[in-house]
Amino acid sequence: MPQATDWKVWQQPDVARAFTQRRKTMPGQELQRDMMAWLISRLPAGPLAILDLGCGDGFLLAEALSLRPGSQGIGLDGSPDMIKQARIALAPIRPEVMLVHADFNDPTWPTRLPPVAPDLVISGFAIHHSEDDQKRAVYTAVHALLKPGGLFINLEHVASATPLGEELFEEMWAQWVVAVETSAGREAQYEQTLANHRASPEKASNRLAPPEVQLQWLRNIGFQHVDCYFRYHELALLAGYKRGEP
Repeated sequence: MPQATDWKVWQQPDVARAFTQRRKTMPGQELQRDMMAWLISRLPAGPLAILDLGCGDGFLLAEALSLRPGSQGIGLDGSPDMIKQARIALAPIRPEVMLVHADFNDPTWPTRLPPVAPDLVISGFAIHHSEDDQKRAVYTAVHALLKPGGLFINLEHVASATPLGEELFEEMWAQWVVAVETSAGREAQYEQTLANHRASPEKASNRLAPPEVQLQWLRNIGFQHVDCYFRYHELALLAGYKRGEP
């Protein structure tokens, strides 16, 4: 049975909406998207079947779909509010995207998907809320779902190697939040923002794992070309391809 987590804080609309707004200007966002595009460019030409795990408001899925016109999009999320936001955000762009309300901590989640093997599975800052055993279970399920030659990209919040690394990340994060709030004309103080972050339900819901450990899980499962293709403090892009020809 999956271990209990308190990830369901993300089902609270105010928590989820606040993060999705800040995420759109997250540090390293452009480099993350560029690296995602480069990895996807190694897949065979033409439309793809794309699955987004923990799709949130559909932001990352929209980015991936824009790289391959005509692709099929499927978004899965455990938050009804996020599914609602994704439906609204994606409707003007890709109204045919299928959105699935399901929790990837539930081992039956793959049965909720249409019978289409994805060429690409993406996830953006979602799986780190699961316990380590469940992370490995999700990675194993992704590998089983993918077409041979398919790609898994996980934009993720990972653990720092030392307490100093965690402190530096939190300080950078607080500075970034203050800059975002100030640019929007709202008042924000660094020390209070840092204290709020450290006491927030967002931080409490984290179950961070080091990137090196997660990369080894992916290799053990059978992925190839596994690497951390981007990292900025605790923000990372982990990826691997399923062996075989599409």
